[in-house]
Amino acid sequence: MMNVTVDGKEFFLDVRDVCPHCHQSTSLQVLQAVKSPVSNECAAVLLCRRCKRLVFADLLLLNKLLGTDDTKLIALYPNPKDLEIPAEMDLHYPTFYELYRQAHRAEEENLTEIVGAAYRKALETLVKTYLTEQFPADAPAISTELLGNSIARIEYPRIKALAKVAAWIGNDETHTFKKNPDLNVADMKNFMVALCHLILAEKVGDEAAELVARK
Repeated sequence: MMNVTVDGKEFFLDVRDVCPHCHQSTSLQVLQAVKSPVSNECAAVLLCRRCKRLVFADLLLLNKLLGTDDTKLIALYPNPKDLEIPAEMDLHYPTFYELYRQAHRAEEENLTEIVGAAYRKALETLVKTYLTEQFPADAPAISTELLGNSIARIEYPRIKALAKVAAWIGNDETHTFKKNPDLNVADMKNFMVALCHLILAEKVGDEAAELVARK
């Protein structure tokens, strides 16, 4: 819980405790807050304790709301954008999740020339980690082979198709000549989001099958 002091009074700060720069749960520190002289609007400067970057919050002070002093968030700068992929990916595939998060951050910074390659690295990590779980005995070969060869190992047709098309786009993003000029990074992300959901669904389905088998 964070509080902001304005005119000697403490208000609960209605800001999600996730930095819009690094997208990590963190303890945002309130550095300064200033109230408008003509309204209940308040501007607060926050500091992310992780990445050390500044966040700016535009707040409305709500006096004695339900018996407590509170604030309502009007806007946050930069505007936080949630990752499109399921949060559960951080639990099951943390390395992939971190790579995707960094690629997402590069995209927010408008680093358009490197974003595709960053998402492509995240994709390769996800595919190889997924396959290593499926075929642990083949882990050494999976870790060193080309991504296309790894994708060929995938048994579930829809997961294979999503990974293959996403890889086509990712490969285009790492070369000067594009074989698929009608596809772009936004398409790649759509395929990767669907891929994540299917992989998670398969994982949950496997767990359900094990429960059924034990009955």
